[in-house]
Amino acid sequence: MTSFKLFGLSFLIISISTGLLCLAYEYPLIATSSPYSLFDFTMFGLLLAVMSYSLVYIVLPVLSHLKNDLQFTHSDKAFYSIYTLLCLHFFILVGGYLESGMYIREGADFLYYYKGAGNSLIYVLTGTVTSLIIATLYATKHSVPEYDTKE
Repeated sequence: MTSFKLFGLSFLIISISTGLLCLAYEYPLIATSSPYSLFDFTMFGLLLAVMSYSLVYIVLPVLSHLKNDLQFTHSDKAFYSIYTLLCLHFFILVGGYLESGMYIREGADFLYYYKGAGNSLIYVLTGTVTSLIIATLYATKHSVPEYDTKE
């Protein structure tokens, strides 16, 4: 599977799953005080596209190089899944800290997205599921077959 297909698949998974969960739990897709506009949907789509792009074209190739440098010989799927989730949740913590620093007068909070109920938890859940699926597909694509050396 090519990187472009992985990008498209990750964008579809995160877009559809976020939309369906927001509908099922009756949360707005985009947290905004005004009625939805084309600009809001465009920005939301761009945000999802940037997240999908950075997963497929930045995080996974960097992890691939890291795996080769560390000469990691165990399960590719476990390696990519664990480290992709660590990267994702690191960015969620940093993003929550930066966003909460803009809006909360008491100060910034790393757990801003995890404390909020509603949209932010749906975004975290769908991002986690998408990352696991794409990391597994990427590991399957880039895995080196193990040869039986016992003879």
